Amino acid sequence: MAGVSQIVCGKNTFRTAQTKAEHKALKQLVSAPLTQSAVAKAIPIIQQLAEQVIKNLLNRDVQMADVAEHYILDITWRQLMGLELTTPEQIEKFHEQSHIYLKGMYSRPGSPELEACLKAREYLMQAMQEKIDALVKGGQSDGSAIGGLLYATLETDSGEARRLSHVQIKENMLVVMVAGTETSSSMLACAVLLMGLHPCIYKELQLEQDALVGRFGTTVLTQAQLEAKNCPLLDSMLHEVLRLCPVNFLSRSIALETLTVDGFQIPKGWAVSFNIGLTHEQDKTCESFDNSNSNKNSNMMGHMDLLEGFHPDRWQDAAARPTTDFMPFGVGPRRCSGNLLVMAELKTFMALFARTVDFDLAQLKAIKTTHPNDSPEEHKRRYLDEIVQWQPLSAVSIPLDGIPIVTRPRQR
Repeated sequence: MAGVSQIVCGKNTFRTAQTKAEHKALKQLVSAPLTQSAVAKAIPIIQQLAEQVIKNLLNRDVQMADVAEHYILDITWRQLMGLELTTPEQIEKFHEQSHIYLKGMYSRPGSPELEACLKAREYLMQAMQEKIDALVKGGQSDGSAIGGLLYATLETDSGEARRLSHVQIKENMLVVMVAGTETSSSMLACAVLLMGLHPCIYKELQLEQDALVGRFGTTVLTQAQLEAKNCPLLDSMLHEVLRLCPVNFLSRSIALETLTVDGFQIPKGWAVSFNIGLTHEQDKTCESFDNSNSNKNSNMMGHMDLLEGFHPDRWQDAAARPTTDFMPFGVGPRRCSGNLLVMAELKTFMALFARTVDFDLAQLKAIKTTHPNDSPEEHKRRYLDEIVQWQPLSAVSIPLDGIPIVTRPRQR
Protein backbone atom coordinates (compact mmCIF):
# COMPACT_ATOMS: atom_id res chain seq x y z
CA MET A 1 0.00 0.00 0.00
CA ALA A 2 2.81 2.41 0.84
CA GLY A 3 4.41 1.78 -2.56
CA VAL A 4 1.12 2.41 -4.38
CA SER A 5 0.53 5.52 -2.27
CA GLN A 6 3.87 6.97 -3.38
CA ILE A 7 3.13 6.13 -7.02
CA VAL A 8 -0.33 7.69 -6.82
CA CYS A 9 0.54 10.84 -4.84
CA GLY A 10 4.18 11.35 -5.82
CA LYS A 11 7.66 11.50 -4.32
CA ASN A 12 7.68 15.20 -3.46
CA THR A 13 5.25 15.31 -0.53
CA PHE A 14 5.63 15.82 3.19
CA ARG A 15 4.66 12.17 3.63
CA THR A 16 7.75 11.04 1.70
CA ALA A 17 10.20 13.41 3.42
CA GLN A 18 13.39 11.57 4.39
CA THR A 19 14.23 13.60 7.50
CA LYS A 20 12.25 15.03 10.42
CA ALA A 21 13.40 18.53 9.51
CA GLU A 22 12.22 18.19 5.91
CA HIS A 23 8.92 16.68 7.01
CA LYS A 24 8.36 19.54 9.46
CA ALA A 25 9.20 22.20 6.87
CA LEU A 26 7.01 20.73 4.15
CA LYS A 27 4.11 20.15 6.51
CA GLN A 28 4.28 23.76 7.73
CA LEU A 29 4.07 25.01 4.16
CA VAL A 30 1.27 22.61 3.22
CA SER A 31 -0.69 23.57 6.36
CA ALA A 32 -0.55 27.30 5.57
CA PRO A 33 -3.94 27.41 3.75
CA LEU A 34 -5.57 25.09 6.33
CA THR A 35 -5.30 27.36 9.35
CA GLN A 36 -8.28 28.45 11.45
CA SER A 37 -8.43 31.87 9.78
CA ALA A 38 -8.20 30.34 6.29
CA VAL A 39 -10.96 27.84 7.04
CA ALA A 40 -13.15 30.62 8.50
CA LYS A 41 -12.89 32.52 5.22
CA ALA A 42 -13.89 29.39 3.31
CA ILE A 43 -17.13 28.79 5.26
CA PRO A 44 -19.38 30.80 2.86
CA ILE A 45 -18.24 28.70 -0.11
CA ILE A 46 -18.61 25.48 1.89
CA GLN A 47 -22.12 26.59 2.89
CA GLN A 48 -23.06 27.33 -0.72
CA LEU A 49 -21.90 23.90 -1.86
CA ALA A 50 -23.66 22.15 1.03
CA GLU A 51 -26.93 23.96 0.24
CA GLN A 52 -26.73 22.87 -3.41
CA VAL A 53 -26.12 19.23 -2.48
CA ILE A 54 -28.92 19.19 0.11
CA LYS A 55 -31.37 20.82 -2.31
CA ASN A 56 -30.65 18.10 -4.87
CA LEU A 57 -31.25 15.21 -2.43
CA LEU A 58 -34.69 16.30 -1.18
CA ASN A 59 -37.63 14.01 -1.98
CA ARG A 60 -35.28 11.33 -3.27
CA ASP A 61 -33.94 7.94 -2.31
CA VAL A 62 -30.16 8.39 -2.19
CA GLN A 63 -27.04 6.69 -0.91
CA MET A 64 -25.63 8.98 1.74
CA ALA A 65 -22.06 7.88 1.00
CA ASP A 66 -22.42 9.08 -2.61
CA VAL A 67 -23.98 12.37 -1.50
CA ALA A 68 -21.18 12.97 1.00
CA GLU A 69 -18.45 12.20 -1.55
CA HIS A 70 -20.05 14.56 -4.06
CA TYR A 71 -20.10 17.34 -1.45
CA ILE A 72 -16.45 16.84 -0.44
CA LEU A 73 -15.27 16.67 -4.07
CA ASP A 74 -17.16 19.89 -4.80
CA ILE A 75 -15.19 21.52 -1.99
CA THR A 76 -12.01 20.01 -3.44
CA TRP A 77 -12.33 21.52 -6.92
CA ARG A 78 -13.89 24.80 -5.78
CA GLN A 79 -12.05 25.73 -2.58
CA LEU A 80 -8.94 23.57 -2.39
CA MET A 81 -7.84 23.48 -6.03
CA GLY A 82 -9.69 26.64 -7.01
CA LEU A 83 -10.54 25.30 -10.47
CA GLU A 84 -12.70 27.26 -12.89
CA LEU A 85 -15.28 24.61 -13.73
CA THR A 86 -18.17 26.48 -15.32
CA THR A 87 -20.30 23.77 -16.95
CA PRO A 88 -22.05 20.67 -15.61
CA GLU A 89 -19.94 18.58 -18.01
CA GLN A 90 -16.69 19.94 -16.56
CA ILE A 91 -17.84 19.30 -13.00
CA GLU A 92 -19.02 15.80 -13.88
CA LYS A 93 -15.65 15.04 -15.48
CA PHE A 94 -13.82 16.21 -12.36
CA HIS A 95 -15.97 13.97 -10.17
CA GLU A 96 -15.51 11.02 -12.51
CA GLN A 97 -11.73 11.38 -12.76
CA SER A 98 -11.38 12.03 -9.02
CA HIS A 99 -13.36 8.89 -8.20
CA ILE A 100 -11.14 6.80 -10.48
CA TYR A 101 -8.04 8.37 -8.97
CA LEU A 102 -9.11 7.76 -5.36
CA LYS A 103 -10.13 4.19 -6.11
CA GLY A 104 -6.60 3.52 -7.32
CA MET A 105 -5.25 3.90 -3.79
CA TYR A 106 -6.44 0.35 -3.10
CA SER A 107 -5.17 -1.20 -6.33
CA ARG A 108 -2.21 -3.48 -6.91
CA PRO A 109 0.92 -2.52 -8.84
CA GLY A 110 0.42 -3.36 -12.51
CA SER A 111 -3.36 -3.68 -12.22
CA PRO A 112 -5.84 -2.06 -14.67
CA GLU A 113 -7.24 -0.06 -11.73
CA LEU A 114 -3.84 1.49 -11.04
CA GLU A 115 -3.35 2.26 -14.74
CA ALA A 116 -6.71 4.06 -14.82
CA CYS A 117 -5.79 5.86 -11.60
CA LEU A 118 -2.56 7.20 -13.10
CA LYS A 119 -4.41 8.47 -16.18
CA ALA A 120 -6.84 10.27 -13.87
CA ARG A 121 -3.83 11.65 -12.00
CA GLU A 122 -2.58 13.21 -15.23
CA TYR A 123 -5.92 15.01 -15.60
CA LEU A 124 -5.75 16.35 -12.03
CA MET A 125 -2.10 17.40 -12.35
CA GLN A 126 -2.83 19.25 -15.60
CA ALA A 127 -5.87 21.00 -14.11
CA MET A 128 -3.81 22.15 -11.13
CA GLN A 129 -0.94 23.32 -13.34
CA GLU A 130 -3.33 25.45 -15.37
CA LYS A 131 -4.59 26.96 -12.12
CA ILE A 132 -1.05 27.63 -10.90
CA ASP A 133 -0.17 29.30 -14.24
CA ALA A 134 -3.20 31.58 -13.89
CA LEU A 135 -2.24 32.48 -10.31
CA VAL A 136 1.34 33.24 -11.31
CA LYS A 137 0.06 35.48 -14.09
CA GLY A 138 -2.27 37.23 -11.65
CA GLY A 139 0.50 37.73 -9.11
CA GLN A 140 -1.52 36.90 -5.99
CA SER A 141 -3.56 34.22 -4.26
CA ASP A 142 -7.28 34.00 -4.95
CA GLY A 143 -8.21 32.55 -1.57
CA SER A 144 -8.08 28.92 -2.71
CA ALA A 145 -5.87 26.43 -0.90
CA ILE A 146 -3.68 25.99 -3.97
CA GLY A 147 -3.23 29.75 -4.08
CA GLY A 148 -2.19 29.65 -0.45
CA LEU A 149 0.36 26.93 -1.21
CA LEU A 150 1.79 28.89 -4.14
CA TYR A 151 2.50 31.97 -2.05
CA ALA A 152 3.24 30.32 1.31
CA THR A 153 6.75 31.03 2.59
CA LEU A 154 8.89 29.60 5.38
CA GLU A 155 11.98 31.34 6.68
CA THR A 156 14.99 29.03 6.64
CA ASP A 157 17.88 29.02 9.10
CA SER A 158 19.85 31.14 6.64
CA GLY A 159 17.08 33.75 6.59
CA GLU A 160 15.88 32.92 3.09
CA ALA A 161 12.21 32.49 2.23
CA ARG A 162 11.48 28.94 1.16
CA ARG A 163 8.54 28.16 -1.12
CA LEU A 164 7.07 25.00 -2.55
CA SER A 165 7.90 24.11 -6.15
CA HIS A 166 5.01 23.64 -8.57
CA VAL A 167 5.48 19.86 -8.43
CA GLN A 168 5.45 19.93 -4.62
CA ILE A 169 2.25 22.02 -4.65
CA LYS A 170 0.45 19.61 -6.97
CA GLU A 171 1.59 16.41 -5.30
CA ASN A 172 0.89 17.69 -1.79
CA MET A 173 -2.55 18.79 -2.94
CA LEU A 174 -3.12 15.21 -4.08
CA VAL A 175 -2.15 14.05 -0.60
CA VAL A 176 -4.68 16.47 0.90
CA MET A 177 -7.29 15.17 -1.55
CA VAL A 178 -6.59 11.51 -0.79
CA ALA A 179 -6.42 12.07 2.97
CA GLY A 180 -9.50 14.25 3.11
CA THR A 181 -12.05 12.95 0.61
CA GLU A 182 -12.73 9.43 1.83
CA THR A 183 -12.31 10.29 5.50
CA SER A 184 -14.56 13.38 5.45
CA SER A 185 -17.25 11.80 3.29
CA SER A 186 -17.29 8.59 5.32
CA MET A 187 -17.52 10.50 8.61
CA LEU A 188 -20.38 12.56 7.22
CA ALA A 189 -22.24 9.48 6.00
CA CYS A 190 -21.77 7.83 9.39
CA ALA A 191 -23.12 10.95 11.10
CA VAL A 192 -26.34 10.61 9.10
CA LEU A 193 -26.42 6.88 9.87
CA LEU A 194 -26.22 7.58 13.60
CA MET A 195 -28.87 10.29 13.39
CA GLY A 196 -31.12 7.78 11.65
CA LEU A 197 -30.53 5.30 14.46
CA HIS A 198 -31.17 7.98 17.09
CA PRO A 199 -34.11 10.09 15.79
CA CYS A 200 -34.71 11.70 19.19
CA ILE A 201 -31.20 13.15 19.18
CA TYR A 202 -31.68 14.26 15.56
CA LYS A 203 -34.84 16.08 16.64
CA GLU A 204 -32.85 17.82 19.39
CA LEU A 205 -30.27 18.78 16.79
CA GLN A 206 -32.99 20.30 14.62
CA LEU A 207 -34.31 22.32 17.56
CA GLU A 208 -30.79 23.53 18.35
CA GLN A 209 -30.46 24.76 14.77
CA ASP A 210 -33.85 26.47 15.01
CA ALA A 211 -32.54 28.38 18.03
CA LEU A 212 -29.36 29.28 16.12
CA VAL A 213 -31.42 30.59 13.20
CA GLY A 214 -33.47 32.62 15.68
CA ARG A 215 -30.29 34.27 16.95
CA PHE A 216 -28.29 34.75 13.75
CA GLY A 217 -30.74 34.40 10.85
CA THR A 218 -30.62 32.04 7.88
CA THR A 219 -28.23 33.82 5.55
CA VAL A 220 -24.52 33.19 6.06
CA LEU A 221 -23.00 30.72 8.51
CA THR A 222 -19.75 31.63 10.23
CA GLN A 223 -17.19 29.58 12.07
CA ALA A 224 -18.11 31.44 15.26
CA GLN A 225 -21.77 30.40 14.93
CA LEU A 226 -20.75 26.76 14.62
CA GLU A 227 -18.56 26.76 17.74
CA ALA A 228 -19.44 24.46 20.63
CA LYS A 229 -20.78 27.32 22.77
CA ASN A 230 -23.46 28.06 20.14
CA CYS A 231 -24.04 24.51 18.88
CA PRO A 232 -23.16 22.22 21.81
CA LEU A 233 -25.15 19.24 20.53
CA LEU A 234 -23.81 19.55 16.96
CA ASP A 235 -20.27 19.64 18.31
CA SER A 236 -20.84 16.77 20.75
CA MET A 237 -22.65 14.64 18.18
CA LEU A 238 -19.82 14.93 15.68
CA HIS A 239 -17.19 14.17 18.31
CA GLU A 240 -19.16 11.05 19.18
CA VAL A 241 -19.27 10.08 15.48
CA LEU A 242 -15.48 10.50 15.28
CA ARG A 243 -15.11 8.36 18.40
CA LEU A 244 -17.29 5.53 17.13
CA CYS A 245 -16.37 5.64 13.42
CA PRO A 246 -12.77 6.87 13.31
CA VAL A 247 -10.04 6.62 10.72
CA ASN A 248 -8.84 3.00 10.65
CA PHE A 249 -5.22 3.76 9.82
CA LEU A 250 -2.91 6.71 9.36
CA SER A 251 0.55 7.35 7.96
CA ARG A 252 2.91 4.70 9.12
CA SER A 253 6.19 5.28 10.94
CA ILE A 254 9.41 3.30 10.69
CA ALA A 255 10.98 1.63 13.71
CA LEU A 256 14.43 3.17 14.10
CA GLU A 257 15.49 0.41 16.49
CA THR A 258 14.23 -3.06 17.33
CA LEU A 259 11.65 -2.82 20.10
CA THR A 260 9.20 -4.98 22.00
CA VAL A 261 5.56 -3.99 22.54
CA ASP A 262 3.28 -6.16 24.70
CA GLY A 263 5.60 -9.11 24.16
CA PHE A 264 5.78 -8.73 20.38
CA GLN A 265 9.07 -7.83 18.72
CA ILE A 266 9.11 -5.14 16.04
CA PRO A 267 12.39 -5.34 14.10
CA LYS A 268 14.32 -2.25 13.12
CA GLY A 269 13.15 -0.86 9.79
CA TRP A 270 9.65 -2.33 9.98
CA ALA A 271 6.61 -0.13 9.34
CA VAL A 272 4.50 0.67 12.38
CA SER A 273 0.97 2.03 12.48
CA PHE A 274 -1.79 1.98 15.07
CA ASN A 275 -5.52 1.34 14.96
CA ILE A 276 -7.40 4.38 16.20
CA GLY A 277 -10.64 2.44 16.67
CA LEU A 278 -8.94 -0.01 19.02
CA THR A 279 -7.38 2.92 20.87
CA HIS A 280 -10.82 4.49 21.34
CA GLU A 281 -12.17 1.13 22.46
CA GLN A 282 -9.62 1.01 25.30
CA ASP A 283 -10.72 4.37 26.70
CA LYS A 284 -11.50 3.75 30.37
CA THR A 285 -13.31 7.07 30.76
CA CYS A 286 -15.90 6.08 28.16
CA GLU A 287 -16.22 2.60 29.63
CA SER A 288 -16.82 4.02 33.09
CA PHE A 289 -19.35 6.57 31.83
CA ASP A 290 -21.40 3.97 29.98
CA ASN A 291 -21.33 1.47 32.83
CA SER A 292 -22.72 4.11 35.18
CA ASN A 293 -25.33 5.26 32.66
CA SER A 294 -28.92 4.35 33.47
CA ASN A 295 -29.19 2.61 30.11
CA LYS A 296 -26.24 0.33 30.85
CA ASN A 297 -24.76 -1.45 27.87
CA SER A 298 -25.65 -5.10 27.49
CA ASN A 299 -24.04 -5.49 24.07
CA MET A 300 -20.55 -6.95 23.85
CA MET A 301 -19.38 -3.89 21.93
CA GLY A 302 -19.87 -1.78 25.05
CA HIS A 303 -19.28 1.93 24.63
CA MET A 304 -18.33 1.39 20.95
CA ASP A 305 -21.79 0.02 20.11
CA LEU A 306 -23.64 2.27 17.66
CA LEU A 307 -26.91 1.89 19.54
CA GLU A 308 -26.09 1.63 23.23
CA GLY A 309 -22.75 3.42 23.14
CA PHE A 310 -23.85 6.57 21.31
CA HIS A 311 -23.96 9.29 23.97
CA PRO A 312 -23.18 12.83 22.73
CA ASP A 313 -23.81 14.08 26.27
CA ARG A 314 -20.54 12.49 27.39
CA TRP A 315 -18.76 15.41 25.67
CA GLN A 316 -20.59 17.97 27.80
CA ASP A 317 -19.34 16.44 31.06
CA ALA A 318 -15.69 17.20 31.83
CA ALA A 319 -15.40 14.08 33.99
CA ALA A 320 -16.83 11.81 31.28
CA ARG A 321 -15.23 13.36 28.23
CA PRO A 322 -12.53 11.22 26.52
CA THR A 323 -9.06 12.71 26.84
CA THR A 324 -5.73 11.44 25.51
CA ASP A 325 -7.24 8.21 24.11
CA PHE A 326 -9.40 10.25 21.72
CA MET A 327 -7.34 10.85 18.59
CA PRO A 328 -9.55 10.78 15.46
CA PHE A 329 -7.03 12.86 13.50
CA GLY A 330 -3.94 11.14 14.83
CA VAL A 331 -1.41 12.53 17.27
CA GLY A 332 2.03 14.13 17.27
CA PRO A 333 3.88 15.59 14.28
CA ARG A 334 1.90 13.40 11.85
CA ARG A 335 -1.48 14.59 13.12
CA CYS A 336 -3.81 15.46 10.25
CA SER A 337 -3.24 19.10 9.35
CA GLY A 338 -6.66 19.35 7.71
CA ASN A 339 -8.66 18.64 10.87
CA LEU A 340 -10.08 22.18 11.07
CA LEU A 341 -11.32 21.97 7.48
CA VAL A 342 -12.85 18.54 8.10
CA MET A 343 -14.77 19.79 11.14
CA ALA A 344 -15.98 22.84 9.21
CA GLU A 345 -17.21 20.60 6.38
CA LEU A 346 -19.02 18.28 8.78
CA LYS A 347 -20.55 21.02 10.94
CA THR A 348 -21.71 23.11 7.99
CA PHE A 349 -23.40 20.21 6.24
CA MET A 350 -25.06 18.72 9.32
CA ALA A 351 -26.32 22.12 10.49
CA LEU A 352 -27.97 22.82 7.13
CA PHE A 353 -29.17 19.21 6.78
CA ALA A 354 -30.88 19.34 10.17
CA ARG A 355 -32.58 22.63 9.30
CA THR A 356 -34.14 21.41 6.07
CA VAL A 357 -34.33 17.59 5.92
CA ASP A 358 -36.35 14.82 7.54
CA PHE A 359 -35.26 11.34 6.56
CA ASP A 360 -35.41 7.62 7.23
CA LEU A 361 -32.78 4.92 6.84
CA ALA A 362 -34.33 3.09 3.90
CA GLN A 363 -33.63 -0.46 5.02
CA LEU A 364 -34.55 0.26 8.63
CA LYS A 365 -37.87 1.55 7.33
CA ALA A 366 -38.33 -1.69 5.41
CA ILE A 367 -37.57 -3.76 8.53
CA LYS A 368 -40.30 -1.93 10.43
CA THR A 369 -42.75 -3.07 7.73
CA THR A 370 -41.61 -6.70 7.64
CA HIS A 371 -41.36 -7.03 11.45
CA PRO A 372 -44.29 -4.98 12.76
CA ASN A 373 -44.33 -6.65 16.16
CA ASP A 374 -40.73 -5.80 17.03
CA SER A 375 -39.94 -2.83 19.24
CA PRO A 376 -38.09 0.19 17.79
CA GLU A 377 -34.88 -0.95 19.48
CA GLU A 378 -35.32 -4.45 18.05
CA HIS A 379 -35.76 -2.94 14.59
CA LYS A 380 -32.50 -1.04 14.93
CA ARG A 381 -30.59 -4.03 16.26
CA ARG A 382 -31.89 -6.20 13.42
CA TYR A 383 -30.83 -3.50 10.96
CA LEU A 384 -27.28 -3.37 12.34
CA ASP A 385 -26.92 -7.14 12.71
CA GLU A 386 -28.54 -8.28 9.47
CA ILE A 387 -28.20 -5.42 6.99
CA VAL A 388 -25.14 -3.33 7.77
CA GLN A 389 -21.86 -4.82 6.53
CA TRP A 390 -18.77 -2.68 6.86
CA GLN A 391 -16.40 -1.84 4.02
CA PRO A 392 -13.23 -3.93 4.50
CA LEU A 393 -10.85 -1.60 2.64
CA SER A 394 -11.65 1.93 3.66
CA ALA A 395 -9.79 4.65 5.55
CA VAL A 396 -12.92 5.14 7.63
CA SER A 397 -15.54 2.51 8.41
CA ILE A 398 -18.45 2.80 6.00
CA PRO A 399 -21.29 0.33 5.27
CA LEU A 400 -21.04 -1.50 1.95
CA ASP A 401 -24.53 -0.40 0.91
CA GLY A 402 -23.56 3.29 1.13
CA ILE A 403 -26.33 4.02 3.69
CA PRO A 404 -29.52 4.39 1.60
CA ILE A 405 -31.85 7.07 2.97
CA VAL A 406 -35.31 8.35 2.04
CA THR A 407 -35.53 12.13 2.30
CA ARG A 408 -38.32 14.71 2.50
CA PRO A 409 -38.53 18.40 3.34
CA ARG A 410 -38.56 18.98 7.09
CA GLN A 411 -41.97 19.23 8.72
CA ARG A 412 -42.09 21.70 11.59
